[in-house]
Parts: sequence; C-alpha cells; structure tokens
Amino acid sequence: MKKNIFLVFLMLIMGSAMADVGKINKNFIEIYGHRGARGLAPENSLPAYKTGIAIGIDFVDMDVHMTKDKVVVVTHDFNLNPDLTRDKNGSWVDPKNSPLIKDLTLSELQTYDIGRLKPGSDYGKNLPYQHPVDDTHISSLAQVAAYVNKIGPKNIKYQVEIKTDPTHREWSFPVKELTSGVVNELKKLKLDDRTELQAFDWGVLEIVQKLDPKIATAYLTDHEISADMHSSDPKKAGLWSGGKLLKDYDNSIPKMIAKLGGKIWGAESVELTADLIKEAHSYGLKVVPWSGAKIDDTEELSRLIDIGDRPDVVRGLIAARGMRVPVAK
Repeated sequence: MKKNIFLVFLMLIMGSAMADVGKINKNFIEIYGHRGARGLAPENSLPAYKTGIAIGIDFVDMDVHMTKDKVVVVTHDFNLNPDLTRDKNGSWVDPKNSPLIKDLTLSELQTYDIGRLKPGSDYGKNLPYQHPVDDTHISSLAQVAAYVNKIGPKNIKYQVEIKTDPTHREWSFPVKELTSGVVNELKKLKLDDRTELQAFDWGVLEIVQKLDPKIATAYLTDHEISADMHSSDPKKAGLWSGGKLLKDYDNSIPKMIAKLGGKIWGAESVELTADLIKEAHSYGLKVVPWSGAKIDDTEELSRLIDIGDRPDVVRGLIAARGMRVPVAK
C-alpha cells in the first residue's frame, strides 16, 4: 500500500510563522514525538507516549482509524501490522491474512499484543533501540487522551493523522464518516483547540475545516505525491489533493495549501529547500518536516535538524545549538 511509508523521523517545526508574516523565529523548534517515541517504545502505544512525555516533547503524534463498532483507535496501518502484532496465543499475525482495523471491534482488536517487534523483520531492524513492553494493546483515542492528559504537562498538544488511501477506499470507512467520527471525538474530548489534524488525502482536510474551523489542518506530502501533482493528467494530479490541481495555484504547493485553508505543511524533508521554507512562511504556514531516512542519518539531521523517533537525541541537538528545549515533566 502506497501510504504505508516507513516514517523513521521525529517531526519538528522549521521555524514558526509569527504574527508579522515573514518574520521567522529560527531559534524556535517544537518537538513532535512521532507515534509517541517509537524508536524507544512500541509505536502508538501508552508506553510510547509515556516515554515521549518523560523526555520532553511539545506534541504527541498519533495515527487513527475507526473500528467496526465505530470507535476511533490509535494505530498506523490499515490492517494489523504482522511485524509487531501477536494474537492472544502469542503467535505472530499472518502477513497474508491480517485483518483490517475497520473489520474488528475494539474488544477484538485489544486481544492482540503490539508490545514487541518481530525478530528478524526488516521493520524491527530499523528500530534497534525500541524496548519491548509485552501486554501492550492498541488503544482508543479516548484512552490515549486520558492517559496523556493525566501524565503530561497541561500545555501538551496533539498531532493526529487520519489514515485514508484514495487508491484503496475499501481499506477504511468512507472518508466523510471516518473524518466526522474523528472530529466529533476530538470535540468530545475537548482537544479540538490543541490538535493539528493531518492527512495525505487532502479531501479529508477540506471536510475537517468545514466541521470545525478551530482545528488546525496539516497538509502532508511526500516526494512521489508532489511529483504526481505536476502531472498533465488531471486524475493523477488531483488524486491526493481532493481533486484540486496544482497548476491552478502557480504550481506552488505552499500557495495551494494556504489557499485551501491549511495552516501547516507536513513535507517530506527531501522536498524542502531554504527557499521553499521561506515561501511557506510567507503564506503564514508552519513547516513540519518528516523523513524516511535512517535514524542515524546525521547528514539529514544536520541539514534540517530533523530526527525521528528519538526525541532524546533531538533534544541534545537543539540544546547544542542554544535553542529552546521543551521542559520534561
């Protein structure tokens, strides 16, 4: 599946757009705990959020889906990931017969253990510092929020990604139903005013903005999607952008996001240049890079001060540059 991208890097802001647009505080960086802190603890789990908060982060990041009984749950993949999921008997989920999240109820889903990585898997090899925590289960968004609000600082914020794929609509609930379910849950939990809601599927974000303008929307891209947006085939160019065409916005992704009502550009780091970041800031956008590079890719870290899944390391890099470091609880 195209969007099951191997995100290894913690996301962080490349400067913040201030009230005076164009005047950027380059010494201000916010740390996002990617899927909690999955380089150190099982991803999108309560132990991962505990780890990230203990280290000191500004945002807890998570991916969400909806179960068969319409509960919003925190997990990345459309189906149970066979590289980190065991059934109640301790057997690893069969990659050829892994159920979709939308086909399981919450109680069925929580019979599975996501507390350790499958030995020998490529997925596991890329997360060598992750500490296993057996008897860890996929949680509902409400459960995660209650836990984070209990142990985290009062000002901690949320980054939530709604997972859909326009090339495989059958993998999730219809876009409007899923998006409405997530937005309603955020409002119910009183998180809508401190959440950035993001998606690669920009049609999702258009719905979010209509349902609750208080929620800041983050428009995700990767280098493949961005390249496709320049296609002369309108079907291909508008596949991930809700049918909107880049050519109608002077072929500028930052301009397009701003005109569509977005507040944040979640760009793959390889797409970014100093000029593009400056352009995004000129439109009042916050830039939150992510990367598919390896955790120890110091060249990439130095280029963007961008490190993933290791908030402990990124804090050191930020402190060494004399920048503001979040206060650990």
